[in-house]
Amino acid sequence: MPRPTIESLISSGHIERIAHGDDGFILRSTLPISLQAMVEELSSSVQPTLDGLNADPVIVPSLDLYRGNRRDISKKIAALEIGKLILENGYISYAQCAQMMETVRHEFICFTNQVCCWDLPPTAQIRGLEIFLYIPVLKIPFRCLGQSGSDPSVLLPNVPSLQK
Repeated sequence: MPRPTIESLISSGHIERIAHGDDGFILRSTLPISLQAMVEELSSSVQPTLDGLNADPVIVPSLDLYRGNRRDISKKIAALEIGKLILENGYISYAQCAQMMETVRHEFICFTNQVCCWDLPPTAQIRGLEIFLYIPVLKIPFRCLGQSGSDPSVLLPNVPSLQK
């Protein structure tokens, strides 16, 4: 799967650019669901695989779940953890989101490799932009919120009813 760019996500209809200023873009996920509902949906979709990996004996999942595409279980688990953190705190910095996507995915693939005696490459990169494919968020530059700092933007939950 090619790494997404802002332009490819806009052209595919996954995000909208709702504002542009000197401080950067405000981007909105087009997912028509609340963050709470999406976290519940992601949780229920990954739970059977997690239960199987933790079963005795282990129920080995299909390799189709590890292809790096949108159905990749490791990406869903990373998005789930980020969604939970946003629900808990109300936001996450974009840099923290990008780092968390990489870290959670890497840790889950290493765990799967150990449990299933596989050798999946745990170092495949994931872009922070991919979060827009999994959870409904707004990416807003900090300066638009009257803030400054080393991280240029923050992710907030998107409210589907605000979409066109």
